[in-house]
Amino acid sequence: VNYYERQIELMKKNFEGERKDIEQSFKLEISEVEEQRADLEEEVVKLKGIIDELKKSTQSQEVDRKFEKERSEMEQYYAKEIASLAQRLTREKDQLEEDLKEKHQQELQVARNWSSVLSEENCSLKVQLGKSEQKIQSLELEINQQRKN
Repeated sequence: VNYYERQIELMKKNFEGERKDIEQSFKLEISEVEEQRADLEEEVVKLKGIIDELKKSTQSQEVDRKFEKERSEMEQYYAKEIASLAQRLTREKDQLEEDLKEKHQQELQVARNWSSVLSEENCSLKVQLGKSEQKIQSLELEINQQRKN
């Protein structure tokens, strides 16, 4: 019985030693895992920072792209508006030039008509002047004849 008790005692000591070894190795593993966990948590923090920076950069790039797109659209819009305005102004200028030309032609026709009327009156007056001069000459002759008589 003593032998068995010693064997049991020895087995208990061996189990106790093995348990302590297992416990020690388990603690060592836990310590390593906790170190890995801490390293991974640091890595996660770093990666989150990088992700945040990338998001900001991406957002900034998106904002830049949207701004460039809107600027391009505004430039196209204003270019179309300017072209439309230029066409409208050109049409108005052409219309005004046409109106001015027509008015000038009408004024020129009025001036020609007036010139024609004045020319006719001038001719008529010349004819009257000629008749009046003839009448004066005839009267002068008559007066001169009467004076002689």
